[in-house]
Amino acid sequence: MAIYAKVTDILTTGFAEIELLGEEYAHERRCIAEFTKKTKVHRDDIIEVEPMKNRIMNDARIAYVIPVILFVFILFITKNLGWGERFLSAAIVGFLAFIISWIMNRRSRMLRYRKFKVIRMVKEDENHI
Repeated sequence: MAIYAKVTDILTTGFAEIELLGEEYAHERRCIAEFTKKTKVHRDDIIEVEPMKNRIMNDARIAYVIPVILFVFILFITKNLGWGERFLSAAIVGFLAFIISWIMNRRSRMLRYRKFKVIRMVKEDENHI
């Protein structure tokens, strides 16, 4: 059975927010679908999707260990400073490393929440350039 959806927003490269069409899908208003370069979609396109199992990537969580390692490393290399300055500099570097890790893991977070994969384009939006 084909499941049709309307693209409501493009979230990031390869992922779109969709709204499923049909009364049986009224409880799922906002879903995330993955698309490839071959099935490039735009806002307000009608697409056909298929359900997918979500992947939780445990390997992506390793990136959040890096801020802790950097925090400890900065504590060791700033031995000539006082404890307050050592802790503050280590906290700043650890916080910046956490932000970078969070930004770099956006794709893994999207893979965790996606529910559908785009099979084909049914109808393109006439107003899209």
